[in-house]
Amino acid sequence: MRDVRDRVKSGQDLSSAIAAFGDMFPPLYAATLRAGERSGEMEQVIRRFIRYQQLVTETRKRIVSALVYPAALVGLSVALIGVMMIWVMPRFTDFFSNLRVDLPLLTRITMGLSIFVKNNFVFLLAFLVVLVLAVARMSRSESGRGFISRLQLRIPLLGPIFHRLGLSEFCRSLATLLAGGIPIITSLEVAVGAVSNPSFRRRLEPVTDSVRQGRSLSISLDEAGVGSDIVVDMVEVGEATGSLDVMLSDVSDFLDEEVETSLQRILSLLEPVMLVLMGIIVATLLISVYLPLFSLLGQVQ
Repeated sequence: MRDVRDRVKSGQDLSSAIAAFGDMFPPLYAATLRAGERSGEMEQVIRRFIRYQQLVTETRKRIVSALVYPAALVGLSVALIGVMMIWVMPRFTDFFSNLRVDLPLLTRITMGLSIFVKNNFVFLLAFLVVLVLAVARMSRSESGRGFISRLQLRIPLLGPIFHRLGLSEFCRSLATLLAGGIPIITSLEVAVGAVSNPSFRRRLEPVTDSVRQGRSLSISLDEAGVGSDIVVDMVEVGEATGSLDVMLSDVSDFLDEEVETSLQRILSLLEPVMLVLMGIIVATLLISVYLPLFSLLGQVQ
């Protein structure tokens, strides 16, 4: 920020000073500031961008809060199964070995798996850490980000959610830029670049070329196959009424609501499935322990 201040003091425009630090400030910010400098409405432009950031942050917070409970449930399940496999099951293994009884197949499988996990716990933990670090490093590379972004759009059930998130980012950025008086082509180029998913960003690039050739935005979105019928219709209404920026903002709000609804629907189905799955795993471990005990009790009787 001191560098930005020094550049402005030396006579440079604020937008140019901000654009010089593209790794810290998004291109959308520099573009809206440039529009404010040209129109003389810097205060309104900055307020508009702050509102944009607030809406984006609120959407992300809602998504994260919706994922907290499932993530905690998964963590608890893994911890419970880990405790049973590493500490509980080996004690029964030693107990059954001293009794020298024939163990059922299910018991032998779970005991063998428990011994393997306990004996190789350090190696398994190291492998998990290396795997997480490798994925984190891959996500920072261009090819890795491209692979992850393509995977996000193709995941069953979650793919449409990532698609709507990308389209919402695009529409909200474009609405902010158009409201600041930036020409449509420049706004499209900046808005496409503001989309965080590289794969979806590439799917949006033909939209800019199509508009540059004279087609309307609604037709360009429809031809690119990135917008649903209702999104295309809303954009078309905005073009016809001369309020494209307002309608694009409404489209983004609509898409955010769809994302939240879809996510809640998926989680409402996923939570009982996870509980049932955890119950089956724990029940299997307990049954594998009690089967030999019941067999031994029958022999004693």
